Amino acid sequence: MFPSVYIVEDDEYLRIVIGEYLHTQGYIVSIFETGEKALKHLMKSTKEDLPKLIVLNIEMYDALSFFEKISSKDFSMPFYILYKDKEKLKKLNSEKIVFGRGPINLKEMADTINNRLHHLNVQL
Repeated sequence: MFPSVYIVEDDEYLRIVIGEYLHTQGYIVSIFETGEKALKHLMKSTKEDLPKLIVLNIEMYDALSFFEKISSKDFSMPFYILYKDKEKLKKLNSEKIVFGRGPINLKEMADTINNRLHHLNVQL
């Protein structure tokens, strides 16, 4: 079974490009345009259906709220955080984060995600 990844990105083009690339790398990809939509989906998911990692654009209007809600729940998946502004990163406090500064390099992103999931012993 291939690991699932959520992409939470408000830019439609980036959602599609990142999603398609990670899909070609063997991931099961679910894409969401807001943190609210991703959170609703997460809350309905069974433990087996939870993503192994969440790619999150921290620049989105509801990204910090989404991150805080996920961090306060009993979810253990790591995040790959997309960012431009380092100031927003100061508000994030978690050991489950990997950072990816824009502009996005898809191969580098996939390699980082693969390494992080391998480190967590997730079957790839």
